[in-house]
Amino acid sequence: MPKKEVKGEFEGNTFEVLNTWKDGLKLFRNGDLIEHNQDKISVSKNKPIISKTITIDNADRIVEVFVYAVFRVKIQIKIDGVKIAGDKF
Repeated sequence: MPKKEVKGEFEGNTFEVLNTWKDGLKLFRNGDLIEHNQDKISVSKNKPIISKTITIDNADRIVEVFVYAVFRVKIQIKIDGVKIAGDKF
C-alpha cells in the first residue's frame, strides 16, 4: 500500500501526517495520535480535512491539515494559517 508522510516542526513540537489508502489520514504531535480521518476523497485545496485546536506553551493554536488528491496525494500542515510542512498547492 502506498503511503505519504509529511513532517514539520513548530515551537519545539513535531507534527506528522501519515496517509494510506487503507488506514486513512492520521495526525500526530510528538508521536501521539491527535486526530484520525478516514475519508477516501479530498478534492478541495481550501478546506482542511482536519482542523484541531491544541495548546502549545499556554497558547491555543489551530492545526489544519489540507489534502488535495486527484492524480497524486498532496498534503500540507498549517498552524494558525501558516504552512509548516508539505506540498505546494
